[in-house]
Amino acid sequence: MKRSYIKITNEKRKALIDVVFEKGLKIKQAALLLDIPYENAKAIFRVYRNEERTEKCKHRARGSFC
Repeated sequence: MKRSYIKITNEKRKALIDVVFEKGLKIKQAALLLDIPYENAKAIFRVYRNEERTEKCKHRARGSFC
């Protein structure tokens, strides 16, 4: 089954990370609070954990970070 992702603004990405760390909510709860699909929220959090960034890359080369 193919997952459908929607575009999330950089402000919402930062807000998601802030809510998870500052309020101590789980990713699923924060996603519901900010009206972000859970799959998107997991992907945003994974990128933050691995690359320590919240902004979307404009152009990405294979195997490199932004």
